Amino acid sequence: ELYLEPLAAWLFVSVYSTEKGYFVAVFDNITERKRAEGIAQARLRMLSMTTSPDLSRDEILQKMLDEIEKQTGSAIGFYHFLDVDQETLSLQAWSTNTLLHLCTAGGKGSHYNISQAGVWVDCVRERGPVIHNDYASLANRKGLPLGHAAVRREMVLPILRGGRITAIIGVGNKPTDYNATDVEIAESLGQLSWEIFERIRAVDDLRTAHAEVQRRTQELAAANKELEAFSYSVSHDLRAPLRAIMGFSELLFKGYSDKLDDKGKKQLTWVTSGAEKMNQIIDELLYLSRISRQDVNRQDVDLSRIAGTLVAELREAHPDRSVAVDIKEGVIASADAQLIKAALSNLLGNAWKFTSKNENSRIEFGAFEQEGKTVYYVKDNGAGFDQNFAERLFLPFQRLHSEQEFEGTGIGLATVERVIRRHGGKIWSEGKTGEGAVFFFTLN
Repeated sequence: ELYLEPLAAWLFVSVYSTEKGYFVAVFDNITERKRAEGIAQARLRMLSMTTSPDLSRDEILQKMLDEIEKQTGSAIGFYHFLDVDQETLSLQAWSTNTLLHLCTAGGKGSHYNISQAGVWVDCVRERGPVIHNDYASLANRKGLPLGHAAVRREMVLPILRGGRITAIIGVGNKPTDYNATDVEIAESLGQLSWEIFERIRAVDDLRTAHAEVQRRTQELAAANKELEAFSYSVSHDLRAPLRAIMGFSELLFKGYSDKLDDKGKKQLTWVTSGAEKMNQIIDELLYLSRISRQDVNRQDVDLSRIAGTLVAELREAHPDRSVAVDIKEGVIASADAQLIKAALSNLLGNAWKFTSKNENSRIEFGAFEQEGKTVYYVKDNGAGFDQNFAERLFLPFQRLHSEQEFEGTGIGLATVERVIRRHGGKIWSEGKTGEGAVFFFTLN
């Protein structure tokens, strides 16, 4: 095999002698075969880079650019990215030969507008490869940055994805003119380089996301430990003085009620009811804490049946109330039975409570399909609320009605929101003062 520089051709030379003593030389042009072999080997080298643990993303990009430079017989190579706006360029890599022997301009990572670039961005305007074999004669060329190698000829091509240019690859200073064959080689290897880069970037992003998940998991574990410590403190350190307050208040009332006037008895009653209210708040806070840590064990749950049971319990607890309740039959959900029951208990309990001042009380429970998802709802015609403050409803201790109007701790809806969030769903509400409210939720 012999490479002839003047012809830019590879020849396979065979020499043999004849019977008459002559020597015959046969020259086969194997340029296309050698070119195909070179491209195939370059592609294999590029693909092998994806499994190299020692190479960074930038180093892989540079080495792939080296392959494009080599297979086109060039001496200069550069790789730019084009932003989504199709206006902003960023230099990502120079070829190794460019950096070592030809160019000290640097600029890696720099961003600039496409209008500031030279004639090589004609490939963006034409959305295809551009060849400048007589660079010096170009009338509209711009000056080169300080330290940039002199350019004699160049070939630049865009990488397109989904109709959008994502990158620009350029090579230059080939000893002979660039031609259609060079374009074919550069496009083939350039497209592969971008596919490899996108794959590597996706893997890097996945690793970053995995590391972030691990970090958040560790933070969550630490937060859960703090929450457990807080729960222990609440259940022991706060309950002890509460029990003392309630116990001594009861003893005081029993042993000294005949010595207390009406004002004293009333104040003692306030102390007792306040302690009982605090005890209730502690219970609900502890429950809110538990459901934040409790595993979600999904199964098919008959929400209609659960709603019916809860309403029956409300009727039994308030026999004086006459409430029209409409429960849609056959509402099934994949959920944790215990948690979803707690959520429905709070929603139906609220509906029952906030319709207590309405003579014709109505409560509905049902579900409907919306954009491929099942939306569940609890609706009532009770006191309602100002929609401007709807986002406050699901925060702990946030109340839109005074305790004199409707008793409660302000933790119930926060518990519901936590349950729904643990199921990967969301909850929202609609209401109008004096006209009732609707609470919608989804379960992922």
